[in-house]
Amino acid sequence: MILAFGIGAVTSVFSVVESVVLRPLPHDDPERLVVVWETESNDLEANVSGANLIDWQSESQVFEGLAAFAPTILTRTGVERTERLAGIEVTSVLRQD
Repeated sequence: MILAFGIGAVTSVFSVVESVVLRPLPHDDPERLVVVWETESNDLEANVSGANLIDWQSESQVFEGLAAFAPTILTRTGVERTERLAGIEVTSVLRQD
């Protein structure tokens, strides 16, 4: 069970790296994209809460828009055999008014 979870996690991370780092992004100006995150008291990166994302958007003078993303494991069914797929959940972009 632990081995399967580890393999799934590594596959998920590789898929994100492959799709974001190795393949060009489908964006007109990819050099303008940045990633921001929160840091916990022990200096570890942490997911940004939805409330903080909204606050950052409303108070930001720097970004045109903000979106959140998180890697996830998906299950594909309805085919010959069930498959586990690496994916990314993404919010809609919150834009400055």
